[in-house]
Amino acid sequence: MKLNANEFRKNLEDKRKQKKEAENSILRMQQELQASIEKKIQYLSEISSIALDAALNGANEVCLDDENQSVNETYFEKLGFEIEEREVETDSLLRKVREIPSRELKDLESRLKGELSKMIKISPPEQGTDLWDAYEEFKNADDDLEIQVKFLLKVITYYDIDYRENNYLSLEEDAKLWLYLSRLQDVIGLFDPANDIEECVKSYLRWEDEDIDAEEIPDDDSPYSILNPNKLRFLNSKKGEAFFAKISDEMTAKTEELQSYIQFDLVQGDNENKIIFRDESLIEIPFSSQDLQSIFEKMDFKASWKSRNVQGNSIAAFKVKF
Repeated sequence: MKLNANEFRKNLEDKRKQKKEAENSILRMQQELQASIEKKIQYLSEISSIALDAALNGANEVCLDDENQSVNETYFEKLGFEIEEREVETDSLLRKVREIPSRELKDLESRLKGELSKMIKISPPEQGTDLWDAYEEFKNADDDLEIQVKFLLKVITYYDIDYRENNYLSLEEDAKLWLYLSRLQDVIGLFDPANDIEECVKSYLRWEDEDIDAEEIPDDDSPYSILNPNKLRFLNSKKGEAFFAKISDEMTAKTEELQSYIQFDLVQGDNENKIIFRDESLIEIPFSSQDLQSIFEKMDFKASWKSRNVQGNSIAAFKVKF
């Protein structure tokens, strides 16, 4: 029997390639799974922060972001929330701007600003016109990129309308203005002054109903641990008011002593968590140490703690600076 070394070498190389491809496929699956998990955690953390801010301001619901939603709404229901769908009016232009890929948005802003500066030199907005109002909105808008592009598009559109409806320019001015507008015809149609509001269905995350049972509860050390209806409801309950009133009294007393911080212990037991203040008064709360830090930081305080164990209880010694 004659053996062929080339065939064995080829078979060996094929096996190696198959093994490498299988390993790469498994690696891609692991990376995709990890990316999906991280995206979910990021989304839940963002919703948690928004919900905390809403609860601290007396609200009992937040609107879920359809664009970035990476969690099925049934998961929120498992956490004990109510999902309510409502028809609402939305800014159609802002919705269109948000659909533009982020990598293209900055280039569009630069392009719009460049053409607008040339138009203003030729034909400054006249007070009392729609163009003037749109330009004032743009000048007074915040620095958010999406908001800036939205108002820029409105200004450019009104320039286009004004150009088409009026014949007050000299031939040279007319030619220049048309040149600048012609460069933007691909985006001018994004804004329609007659239809700038549209109806859509939005989902709202609500935590007012105490009768909804939770099937799951976020871990106390998760980045979205505050995403718990009981915790959010507490912030606007009578117990919550008593908690914040006590914190306020403690801070007021410290200012009288010319000190800029308060201290207290958070005792975390199996059945309850409670804050013990320096005067030995205590208040029961549903929050973990991480929750408390998030709450204080949301209110622009600086909070830190050090943990220790005493007789089976975890105690977090808090220091809150103001």
